[in-house]
Amino acid sequence: MGRNGLGGGLVLALNIGILCILSIQEAGSVPVSSNSNGFVPGHSAIVGQNPDDRFTNGDLKAHSRNFRPLEELSKRSTLSIRRRKDGSTGESAFEVEPATLSDSVSGEYVVVVEIGGNKVLNESQKEVLLSVLASKLSVSKNNIVILNNQDNVYDMYIIGTNDGDDTGYSESDLIPAADVVSELDLDQLNSLLSDFSIHDVYPQQVYSVDYTDVPFYETSYFPYIIGAAAAVFVLLVAVTCYCCIRRRRRKKAEKELTHVCFYPPIKPELKTGRMVQPEPGQIYAPVARSQPIKIIKAPGLLERRGSNASLTIDLNGRGGATGGIHYGTPPKESSSEEYLSSAGNRMTRKQLRNSLKNVRALHEEFWDIPMNHPEAIDVPGSGTKNRYRTILPNLHTRVILPEINSDPLSTYINANYIRGYEQEESAFIATQGPMAHTINDFWRMIWFTNAPIIVMITKLKERNKVKCEHYWPHTQGIYGDIEICVDNIIRKDGYILRIMTLKYLDEVRHVKHYWYTAWPDHKTPDTAKQLLELVEDVERHRRDDDEDEAIGPVVVHCSAGLGRTGCFIAISIGVLQLIEESMVDILGIVCLMRLDRGGMIQTNEQYEFIHQALCLYEKCLPDIVD
Repeated sequence: MGRNGLGGGLVLALNIGILCILSIQEAGSVPVSSNSNGFVPGHSAIVGQNPDDRFTNGDLKAHSRNFRPLEELSKRSTLSIRRRKDGSTGESAFEVEPATLSDSVSGEYVVVVEIGGNKVLNESQKEVLLSVLASKLSVSKNNIVILNNQDNVYDMYIIGTNDGDDTGYSESDLIPAADVVSELDLDQLNSLLSDFSIHDVYPQQVYSVDYTDVPFYETSYFPYIIGAAAAVFVLLVAVTCYCCIRRRRRKKAEKELTHVCFYPPIKPELKTGRMVQPEPGQIYAPVARSQPIKIIKAPGLLERRGSNASLTIDLNGRGGATGGIHYGTPPKESSSEEYLSSAGNRMTRKQLRNSLKNVRALHEEFWDIPMNHPEAIDVPGSGTKNRYRTILPNLHTRVILPEINSDPLSTYINANYIRGYEQEESAFIATQGPMAHTINDFWRMIWFTNAPIIVMITKLKERNKVKCEHYWPHTQGIYGDIEICVDNIIRKDGYILRIMTLKYLDEVRHVKHYWYTAWPDHKTPDTAKQLLELVEDVERHRRDDDEDEAIGPVVVHCSAGLGRTGCFIAISIGVLQLIEESMVDILGIVCLMRLDRGGMIQTNEQYEFIHQALCLYEKCLPDIVD
């Protein structure tokens, strides 16, 4: 469930809440129209008979919004009503105490004015209402006194002989409610009112009871509370489901990522046109049709191994254009090492550009490359220093640290030397991201290999999973016997450069730390421009300005030291090859890297990204003049 699922859940919760409110109102709430039989809390419920003939018991329901049957009143309230026995008829009746709406006015003088449309009047509209009523009753506006009102219903009485002063009048000065109603005509009143209309005018009953003990579940706002509670409940259920599904997917992804760097040796079926890297841990059906393997001519290689296989000449004429490449199928007994040491595909600059037009062929070429993962390491206890249990350093290129206190484990670090352009020995070191207990080993490797540059191509955390520890100090720190001080921090486009000073015993060295932060999680960058700038900057600083020779290996790491690390090293070698030869052999570069460290370049997307980066760099080179 993503953002659309959560939004749908919220909409569903809102709709259910609205339906709950509507259904509860329709089933049991009190409507506010004039034809309702319901009771409005805070108003007087009519229990007697109106003296006016127009308001008989039969018509009372049609005119009064406050009507309640006596039987229902007897069940609902025992505060203001008491039951008595009528001796003459032998029938039960109700004796209700006369309601006094004020200390000096009884209910028979009270007129109820109900405003149409449930409209609540403001002060100016109240003045207009009083003026119109006063004009129709031929009294002063001050003679009309509003006792109280609830929403659109106003209880009032009219003083007939007094000048409107609240003091100094008696009930004999008041106009009975029945007389007031007979004097008023609703059509005439409404013709004088423009902002609102009067729905009805009727006398208040002689006997009434003030309902102050209405149960909570019968109040007018109770349905809204129920609806809001239902909406909140549905919303909580939706959020809980969303969190559970997201957590389940994250656990599944983390379980799959435990084998992120271990891919099956069988090439996946690409006939369906699938161009993305398969998820790790899946099993793919073997391909019935084997692809031809491009092999660089190596005189005497097969003869020395006693093979009777011969190389076939390319009849399509492509061999001459690629500088003596031959195509053929290797013998079945050929090993992964033989493949990796001989395979290649040298491309001109034009062929490099054209290679991106057939991405499917690039992916198939990538899946033909053996992984060359070592199965075990001969250092006891070294498994605790590996971030991933399936990723081990190859033995013949493994970085070996100086031994401490005759402990063989102190010599171990998951890192390999990688050859550079023209097979320059120990041009790079590919290693995993330091763990909490291998930080000191990492800095020992930097010192004893005399590495001038560190390239970090990973975030510390990705998708809430730790990819690398924060192994450098913010300003100054000591790691084992090595003291490190950060002298300067330079922020550039896509990466951060830290200039550090390392001190061991009495010797001091300077190291540059490049942290490339623009690589997105679990995919390749949209453009290689920033990475190419980093490659050029690293190549410019890794050599001695006076002798133009490499000072030491460039240490490159991501999380596992295979995928992004391999992309950086392959692009660095390919850039030099394009500059020196105007040709590039990406397949050969990747094969030689896998000879030095198994599994370099993890996905076919990364293999394609190397082609894109070198193609972008090739466009910046000057054209070749024949």
